[in-house]
Amino acid sequence: MNSYLISKISRNDENVVTEYIYSMMKSKYLREIILKSLTINIKSKLCIADLENISFEEIRTQGKVEDGGNADIRIESNSCFFLIENKINPATPLQPYQTTTYPKEVTNKKIKNKALIFIIPKTYHVEKNKILELCNNSTSACITSVIYWDEFLNTLESYDVSNDNPNMASFIGYLRDRLNITNQAFFTRKDFLTMLNPSTLSDSLSFYYKFRRLLKKTEQIILNSKNNLFPGDFTGTEKDETISNIGKYLRTNEEDFAFWFGYNMQSHFGSNIFFCINYSLFQKANDLIESDDTSFIKVSKTGTYFIPTEDEENIYFPLDSNFLSEENIDINANLLAQAILNIIERHTDI
Repeated sequence: MNSYLISKISRNDENVVTEYIYSMMKSKYLREIILKSLTINIKSKLCIADLENISFEEIRTQGKVEDGGNADIRIESNSCFFLIENKINPATPLQPYQTTTYPKEVTNKKIKNKALIFIIPKTYHVEKNKILELCNNSTSACITSVIYWDEFLNTLESYDVSNDNPNMASFIGYLRDRLNITNQAFFTRKDFLTMLNPSTLSDSLSFYYKFRRLLKKTEQIILNSKNNLFPGDFTGTEKDETISNIGKYLRTNEEDFAFWFGYNMQSHFGSNIFFCINYSLFQKANDLIESDDTSFIKVSKTGTYFIPTEDEENIYFPLDSNFLSEENIDINANLLAQAILNIIERHTDI
């Protein structure tokens, strides 16, 4: 799976970046390069030999800070102490404790090689000088470095290791892709197909058209059962590379929208395939119950479909992994249509 797609999937979770940096430091050789790149702005204040002696066991993520907060990366050895805070999304808040308790903890360490390090994008909503000012106001004795991601990556590349080390090449590629992803990034049709079939893209086009055939067959079964519904348009054409879903609209008359059913690419739950229909028309709110899993609300205690709490307009239900098998497409279209009919009949006035 390409790094650009992985970047889009993880764009709302900065911890993915933190854990990637952490995992790269398992290798002593790569660990030394990463640590030297992170401390490039303050190298004159550090002993490089001590930096090279840091072991992987002395590094951890989400390290608790004494007076509040958890630093993304905490490095603590006999001769070194670093707190590293990753801000890869421009709008991620700068928490008050990150410029107060973090500098205090660094200052209190009786070690020569110590620093508070922020890694931020150039477009970060708090300027570099402002971060330094806030940390200095807290304690002037704290060595603080604010490094831009581009600066960090350029330093990594200057070691010329990525040509010979595929792990470093993938790491740099992921971070560069990640920096180019905005919070409004759409999954493309190609992304969607990659998620469903991560081992190969060779059959992507035929897969897409097979998926559309399933939707057409499902639509016809629904229309045959509901004479008050009319066919509607597809979403996600073969030429549309920014569409965030592939599905089918149905109508209650020649013009009015009834509901949409299909696959919403913005809501891909792990390796599972979930189909959804639009929830905004549902009338019987009392049918909804809270689940023990706070990430979604189940529609019924025995039902397998649910509404994720972060997506209040669609209702989701899982599909069998073989739902697009060529020999089973008629059977699966019927099963899918019946699931949709059961939902709309129970929870809407259609």
